[in-house]
Amino acid sequence: MKVSIAVTKYVAWRRELGFRCTSDARFFSSFSFHFGERSVKDLRASQIAKFINSPKSSLSTRHTNHGRLTRFFQYLYRRGDLTSLPVPPKPPRYENTFVPYIYSRNEIRRLISDCVLNGSMRRPLAEPETLRAFLLFLYGTGVSLGEAITLTRRDVDFVRQTLALARHEDSQKRIIPMGKDVRNLLSQYLDSPTRKRVSSPYVFVARSGNPLKEHNLMYDFQHIRQAAGIFRPGGPWRQPRMHDLRYTFAVHRITSWYKQRVNVEKMLPALAVYMGHSGMRPIQRYLSLTPEHFRKQVVLINPQNSRCRKRSRN
Repeated sequence: MKVSIAVTKYVAWRRELGFRCTSDARFFSSFSFHFGERSVKDLRASQIAKFINSPKSSLSTRHTNHGRLTRFFQYLYRRGDLTSLPVPPKPPRYENTFVPYIYSRNEIRRLISDCVLNGSMRRPLAEPETLRAFLLFLYGTGVSLGEAITLTRRDVDFVRQTLALARHEDSQKRIIPMGKDVRNLLSQYLDSPTRKRVSSPYVFVARSGNPLKEHNLMYDFQHIRQAAGIFRPGGPWRQPRMHDLRYTFAVHRITSWYKQRVNVEKMLPALAVYMGHSGMRPIQRYLSLTPEHFRKQVVLINPQNSRCRKRSRN
C-alpha cells in the first residue's frame, strides 16, 4: 500500500471516530507529499527520524509529530499492513519554559481604552466595540479563545444566567454560570448599534458579519498590546498574549479568595471544573503565578514574620 493511500484511510478513520484532525490532516498532507509514492513497507526508522527532526521544527513540534506517526504506524500494524513499526527513538522531552503573563487591572483598562482600540491599527478584524467586549469577556469569564469565538446567541441564557461553551462547533458543550458583570456586558454589547448592524448567530463577529478568526484576532491583539505599552523582556516570542487573559482571570480570582480569607483549597476544584479542566494540574500552574499563595506559605512556615510585620505597622 502506498503511503498516500494509507494516510487517506487513516485520517478518514480518525474522523469517523469523532476527531477533528485539522492539524493532523495538515501534518499528514506534508508527510504524504514527502513519502506518498513509496510503499509503507519500505519506510525505515532513519527516514522517519530525518523527516521529524527537521532543523526548522521546534523540540515540541518534533515530539508532537513523533506521537502522530507512532499512532499512524500502530493503525497500519493492527490492520496487517505492517509487520513492524518503523518508529525512531523519541526526541528529547519538551520542557515548556514559557511563563504566562498576568495582566494588572490597570493594563486591562489600557487594552480596552478608546485611544488604544481606535488608534492601534488602520482597520482591525472587528469594530473597536466588538474587540472591547471580546477582551472583557475573556477576562471576565476565563474561557478559552475557541469557546469565546464559537459562542452563539442561543448559548447565552439570560433567564437562567448561564453560558453554553464548546471549544469547537462540533464538540460537546459545557454549562457555566454567568455573573452579573458578564451578563451586563453581553446585554449591552448585543443591544449596541455596532452589533445590531450585523446579522449573525454568533455573539462576537467581524465587520463582515462572519465569525471571528483566531489567527486574525491574535494578530490584531499584538497591535493593541503594543499601543497599550505592555511589554516584557525576552524578545518577540515572549510577549504577552491574548490567551494570557485566561491565566489572568484565574490568578485574580485566587488572589481575591486569599484577600477575602476564603478556604482556597476547597475552592480550587470548583475553579478547575468552571474552567473546563479535567484535573488539578493546570490549577497548580495558576497557583504558581499567584503571589498571595506564596506569601501565605511563608506565613505558615514562619508565623513570626507576620507578627513582626504587624508590630512594625503598629
